[in-house]
This record gives sequence, structure tokens and C-alpha cells, in this order.
Amino acid sequence: MSRRVRSLSLAGCDITEALFTSLLAGCTALERLDISRCNALFMTGQLLSKSSDVDLLSQSLAHLHELKLASLRYISDESFNRLVPACSGLEKLSLAGNQMVFHTTNQLWRGKQSAVLTFSNVINFLEAAASKITALDFSRTTINDDALSLLVRIPDLCLHELCLSCCQDITDKGVAVMCSAQRSLQLLDLTDCQSVTDSSVESICSECDGLRVLRLGKCRRVTDLSVCRFLLFLCYRKMCGVLKITDRFTCNELSERLGIDDVIGVGRSNI
Repeated sequence: MSRRVRSLSLAGCDITEALFTSLLAGCTALERLDISRCNALFMTGQLLSKSSDVDLLSQSLAHLHELKLASLRYISDESFNRLVPACSGLEKLSLAGNQMVFHTTNQLWRGKQSAVLTFSNVINFLEAAASKITALDFSRTTINDDALSLLVRIPDLCLHELCLSCCQDITDKGVAVMCSAQRSLQLLDLTDCQSVTDSSVESICSECDGLRVLRLGKCRRVTDLSVCRFLLFLCYRKMCGVLKITDRFTCNELSERLGIDDVIGVGRSNI
């Protein structure tokens, strides 16, 4: 039975390292794995500490495309480096909600990187796997403009999906760099990014030609003006039938009078 399993969610389970290893060893067809909130699995720091276990999972997880490692209290660079590189075919990675350290040059963290998950370590992995990675989720982390700029400028990295919801340190500056560096984005989630304004919407409009899903819910500084301009621009490019702007009415500065269908209709009439 386990050899036919393609998707497995253990989110929130108090699974042990030994059971985890033995379970996944038999899931040779696995394509999607979610071990978010599995804090007990990472608590001891011994996950895949044996090279034989790493070799075993490297074989069984060869077809894994999507890995969710969200909200893990005890994940560290060491456990990340044992588990993630074992997934040689990985395309989608979620690190949402993790207490990631972005400022490892600070004296406070010097020599302690093995006990925490650092952004620099994640970047090292992404640089090595850039040609395969197509989707990343850094939602609910303290990623800032500088870190985002470093991420999106990784050579050979071509993202189709990027989730940054609830990232309060992302501003228009970071969004502008992201859009110019990752023009193949099809899904962009900026939900509840409080520093995102109309300027970010204009950057997205001018750079991300292939965008299909844009999430701006709770972006309180996005106004009617930029959304109207964006929709009209898309209409002129005949993309209005495929793009979805979700949660627009949770943006405080968008008036309830803004009718998306009306705006699209105006755009089509002028094509």
C-alpha cells in the first residue's frame, strides 16, 4: 500500500525519528510531503543523523516534488541539510512560519547556526538546486527587502510561485527588485504585507507578464487607483480572463464601489 502513496500529510503529528524514517522508506512513489508543525520530529536534533538513514531516504524520496516544512519550532541548519537535499527532485518548498534567522552576522548568533535555521543556509541550498525550484513560501517570516533581493537574484532560479503573506518587513523596494528578477511568476501572494502600496502594484503590472494569481488581501495601502490601472493594463493585453485578484475587498483603501467586472468591460471596449 505505501508504495502507491503519492501524497502524505503528517502535519501536527508527534512522530518519532525512527518511525518517520521507516515509514518514508516504503513510500517510494511519494510526490508531496507535509511535516509542518511536527515539532517532536526535530526536537532532539537527531533526525537523519545516521548516514545510512540519509541514503535510504535519498532513494525513497527521489520523486518528491513538494515539501512543506512550516511552523517547525526546532528545525535547524543541521536537520535542514540532512533532510532537504535528500529530496533530489524537489520543486516546491514551504518554510512558512519558521523562526528563521536572517542576520547571522550579528554577534548574538555567531557559532550557534547549527541550533537554528538561518537564511544563509537556505540560500546555499537554493543556489545548488536553483534550476529545479519553481515555488517558495516564506510567509509569516521576518524576511526583509535585502533578503528578498538576495533570494530572487539567485542565478538560474526561475520561480512560478512565491508566497510572502504576513511578511511585514517587505516594502515596495523589495517587490520592485523581485518583479524585475522573477518575471515568470504566475502566482504571487502578498496578503497582509502592510508596507506594500500602489507602487508595488505598478511594479507587478510592468514586469510580471505571466501572472495568473495575485493576492493582495489586507494590503491596507493599496488603493482603487492602482488596481484600476492594473486591470486596464491587463485588459489591453487580453489577460483579464485568466488573471485572478483575490481578497481585494479586504484592502481597506479599496472602495466597495470598485467593480472589477465594470473595469474589465471598459478595458475590453478599448482594445
